[in-house]
Amino acid sequence: RGQVKDHLIKIIEMIDSSVARVKEHIEKSPQLTEEQKTRALAMLAESTADLETKKANLLAMQNATAAELNAAIKDLKKSWINIKQTEQWLLADLINSKMLSLVQKHDQYLTAIDVKIAALKAKNIDTTELETIKTNFDATLTTLKADQDALQTTWLSFKNSEDKTAAIKLVRDAQEKVKEDLNATKEYLKEFTSKYRELNKVNSEGNENVEDTPAPAEA
Repeated sequence: RGQVKDHLIKIIEMIDSSVARVKEHIEKSPQLTEEQKTRALAMLAESTADLETKKANLLAMQNATAAELNAAIKDLKKSWINIKQTEQWLLADLINSKMLSLVQKHDQYLTAIDVKIAALKAKNIDTTELETIKTNFDATLTTLKADQDALQTTWLSFKNSEDKTAAIKLVRDAQEKVKEDLNATKEYLKEFTSKYRELNKVNSEGNENVEDTPAPAEA
């Protein structure tokens, strides 16, 4: 019976730790508005509403038989599964919000690239290499936006799905595609910045001041 009790305590500690991590992610997310954070925390609180009562009852079962404790643990694990599904939903939503924010910034990056190329052309500097990088960036950006749209569609299907376990895998796969696209555009931005600095480097008199292209955000 003592071993069962110890197992029970470990389950409770694991649940508490997991819920605390998700709550911290929500509270610290820079992508979520205060209203979104409040709504997400309310969802988390709702999913754990009966958990505190169950934990208190279980810890108070001083004279329970091993069979009673095992039954209580099974019930607790069932609640844990429901909480995990809620956590998965909330964490996936956080990732979606971050990715959407990053994708939306890419049009600004493209505008900055155009400005830099135009500035070099005004100085009669050959921008062929930069324009090639821009073409690659633009093509990848088109793919990125398409994959982001597909992610949003998959996300809506997940929210309406009865089989959350299978649906969350589809969401994660869609998120992985967006992440790969973001990494690709990030590399093109780095390549552009490096080549731009090379072409617009300080001249022999050292009197030219270079303004860099905006650095890509972390994916």
